[in-house]
Amino acid sequence: YRLYLQKNSYGANLCLKKQLRILNEIAKELHIPVIVTNQVYNNIGGLGVRPVGGDIVFNNCQTWIELQKEPKGRLILKKPQPEKTMSIEIRAKGVKRLIFKE
Repeated sequence: YRLYLQKNSYGANLCLKKQLRILNEIAKELHIPVIVTNQVYNNIGGLGVRPVGGDIVFNNCQTWIELQKEPKGRLILKKPQPEKTMSIEIRAKGVKRLIFKE
């Protein structure tokens, strides 16, 4: 995405939007969750981080899950519900929830 964005920002954003729309259609049709991973960057001049792809990614996702590396890890659920935080451990056999905070 980043390489294509430098050459043709309109085309890159159009392709990204189309891919996310197709994934949303698959999720609705098959009644399955779709997880999209994405790189983020620090929002200079603001708080927190923003996804690479910006509002296109954010607006085309029902829920945004932010993972932060801490001693135990942290999971932050955002959009459209109020923000919730949970401490987790990611292990070879899966994710273990430790503490849930509202």
